[in-house]
Amino acid sequence: MFGIGVPELLVILTLALIVIGPQQLPQIARSLGKAFAELKRTTEEFKQNLTVNVEMGEDAATTPPNRVDEVIVTEKRIHSEKQV
Repeated sequence: MFGIGVPELLVILTLALIVIGPQQLPQIARSLGKAFAELKRTTEEFKQNLTVNVEMGEDAATTPPNRVDEVIVTEKRIHSEKQV
């Protein structure tokens, strides 16, 4: 875990307890946990969008993820109109 061993972690936690105080430490830990969870969720979403864009090709890589579906539908409609 970031090259931090148990003794270093205990020193950091002890300093945090002294500096922040016992009342605010649980609130801060909870906030940090939520922030890390949100970061993980965002990272996974980014990976998924990147994978979809790579699979679709170069044009999708330059299109924002929420617009990719709209572009696909529009291209299919234009292609079908050309065939008629």
